[in-house]
Amino acid sequence: MIGGPTEENLIDFYTDGGIIFSGMFPHRPDDILAAGFAYTGISNQVHGLDGSQGLPSDRNFEALVEICYTAQLKTGWTLQPDFQYIWRPEVGVPEPSGKTVPNAAVWGVRTTINF
Repeated sequence: MIGGPTEENLIDFYTDGGIIFSGMFPHRPDDILAAGFAYTGISNQVHGLDGSQGLPSDRNFEALVEICYTAQLKTGWTLQPDFQYIWRPEVGVPEPSGKTVPNAAVWGVRTTINF
């Protein structure tokens, strides 16, 4: 968790955290389920300035949650599907068209091979 004076900082609050579960299934002791979150707060000074300038969407926060599962397929080989959901990507900064970036769902997969 990080905090800073509102008057001097664009970001005045940040926190993240997560939890990991392993050995949840007796027949898959090396698999891992993980969940995490992050929150970035934009200072009230910046939030107020945006509103006074008539911006279509004023910046105030960005948040995300992430869930992933790491499956050990063979010794030294893992497969990890991953899901992230992001609220207010780019803290609500409008695109050149004037529209704000919508919330985003992101899917991915990673594989790792160790020799």
